[in-house]
Amino acid sequence: MYGQILQVNMTDPVRRAEVVALLGECGISLDRSVESTYGLYDSGELIATASVFGASIRSVAVTPKAQGSNAIARIVDFVIQTIYKSGFENVYVFTSSFNAKTFKQLGFFEVVRGTGNIVLLERNPRGIANYVEELSDFKVCVEDVGAIVMNANPFTLGHLYLVEQAAKKCDYLFVWVVKEDVSAVPYEARLKLVQAGVSHLNNVYVIEGSDYVISSATFPSYFSEDTKEATSRFAEIDLRLFATYISKTLGIKKRFVGTEPYCAVTNAYNQTMKKILGDYGIEVIEVDRLSEDAVAISASRVRELVMNKDMTQLKRLVPDTTYDYLTSEDGKKVLSARLKRGKRH
Repeated sequence: MYGQILQVNMTDPVRRAEVVALLGECGISLDRSVESTYGLYDSGELIATASVFGASIRSVAVTPKAQGSNAIARIVDFVIQTIYKSGFENVYVFTSSFNAKTFKQLGFFEVVRGTGNIVLLERNPRGIANYVEELSDFKVCVEDVGAIVMNANPFTLGHLYLVEQAAKKCDYLFVWVVKEDVSAVPYEARLKLVQAGVSHLNNVYVIEGSDYVISSATFPSYFSEDTKEATSRFAEIDLRLFATYISKTLGIKKRFVGTEPYCAVTNAYNQTMKKILGDYGIEVIEVDRLSEDAVAISASRVRELVMNKDMTQLKRLVPDTTYDYLTSEDGKKVLSARLKRGKRH
């Protein structure tokens, strides 16, 4: 039995070096996208470590001399409870196919695996199954079904153009709004703005976001500064999950994206999408971004205009429903606080 589990002060170079060294012993590097790190200590020596990002467990390692003990079970159980206490209803872990067996013994269940020796597991034995059951209620009896996933931070005329063009190219279109609430515009507001913005399109249905569609659980690199290699690996997991469960349930044959001239992460995701979804018979269709004064309309540009209080230019880039929200007292109050966070997307 080992001693106490403590949160590691990663700003302390000595404590950080201990974590990095232990991970290195196990052939693991410290993920850039972690919010907190914990350590199990024995007489002051770091025996095991695990980190947390959103609802996912990251960078788990146990010193070789403690392997075979209950050290990994203790540290993993501790971070599981930490995640639950933060308000999440499920816990996810990315690990190698070699270590997946260990996590399964600790009560995790495999969701999907990629080709690059990475596996996504979850704590809830019916997590993805429950989501598939929920989605089946939205299934439509048409031949040509399309999909878009957007953050819409906030919903712009560029987003509207993408949806309108996609709606012309399929019989029915599902639009997911990313649920992760780390954007300048809160999730509930983004969802309502998208719903209002596309309400005139009879063959479009806006679906609430999920842990299984671009979230910190399935694609943490979207919300953090990960390496290019990590971004590619996580994107593959997110896309294989989409193809295996979501597309299969709803009969989706097309995935629409806007061309991405600004964000390297989104552009890399789009390129990976073409490779992965094609294996499942899903066509990826890129739609040229709508421009204003020869500059592509982007949500980041809209947020900049809000920060600069340039309401005249702002009105040219967003639907009336978005403009009304951004200029409302509630909207201004929320945005003034959240825009200062400097979050991605």
